[in-house]
This record gives sequence, structure tokens and C-alpha cells, in this order.
Amino acid sequence: DSEKILNYEQLMLSGKEFYRDRRWNEAIKFFEDASILKPHLPEPALYLSKLKLAQNEVKSALIMLSKLQRRFPIDAEISLYLGYAHEQLKHHHKAEKLYRRALILKPEHHKALLRLSAVLIKLGKDIEARSFLESLTRKYPLYAVAWWNLGIVYLNFGEMELAESAWKECLKLEPENNQLRIRLEKLREEMYYASLSN
Repeated sequence: DSEKILNYEQLMLSGKEFYRDRRWNEAIKFFEDASILKPHLPEPALYLSKLKLAQNEVKSALIMLSKLQRRFPIDAEISLYLGYAHEQLKHHHKAEKLYRRALILKPEHHKALLRLSAVLIKLGKDIEARSFLESLTRKYPLYAVAWWNLGIVYLNFGEMELAESAWKECLKLEPENNQLRIRLEKLREEMYYASLSN
């Protein structure tokens, strides 16, 4: 049995390396083998679902994740990725429920907080999204995507200076992000013309 554990850990380690390197087909093999060795653990099957999402096979991922959630109802990661699959399919209300569930299971889950705030923006729940994102950027100031989303929320409230400062933080963390740089310049132009008309 100890040999089984060792093999399982080696398979998961190799699978994760291939996953990080975006070598999906190699990763699949390792996670499938790990799943056969330890069918009672959710992690290999979760990675197989994440691979489906990475390969844009969202409906397949959704089916796999729904089955997984029935087997492991208190796993926050499964709720997170199931929410993400629903979000990809534009089922925003279902995604919102699943992200909230992930946060009940693991209140400090920064990815669930981020995804929930993104869905709240899409649902027009900007006040709540703002609250989550301000909290998230305080706790995780190096989380660039959170700063970007916070800028969007501020912009939705017409608070251009706050949006500019959020995006400046994002740019500090991602100086090579040209799309962000262009958006920030456009915002500064809008601010300049707005100041002229006042």
C-alpha cells in the first residue's frame, strides 16, 4: 500500500508539471492513472475536469464536475470549477451560487472571491462586487486581476480617479500588459476631456 501511495504522489506530481506546461495529453495520462490508483480521492478527477476546461470542452467539464460534486459535496475546489464552467456557459446565476458555496466551505478562497466578483459585475451587482474586490485587494495586494476588476467596478460607478488608481496598481504588477496600458491611456484621455467640460 505504501508503494501505491508513492506511485500516486509521483503520478500527481508529473501530471501537475505537464498541466503547468500546457502539455495536456501527457497530463491526462498521469491523472487517469492516479485516479485508478486512488478512486476515492477527488484531486485526479478534478484535474481531468480542469483539463477539459483548458481545452475549451466546457460541457464535458460541466458533466464531470457535476458528478464529482455529488460524490464530494464539501470540496470547495470542485464548487469553484463547477461555477467556472457555468460562468463560461453564461449561466451567471448558477455560477454565483457555486462561488458563494465555495466561499462558505473556504471563506478565504481568493479565486472564488475573484470569480464571484466578476460574475456579480456581469449581473449588475456592482455594490457587492465592489465590496468583495476592495476586501480582496487589501488581503492580496499582488493579485493583478483583482485590481483590474476593481477598476471596472469603479468605472461603472463613474469614479474615474479610483479606476485610474486601481489600474495603475494592476500595471505595476503587470508592466508588460499593453492592453491595460492602452485602456489606462484611454481613461486618462476621458478624464482630461471631462475636466475641460466642467
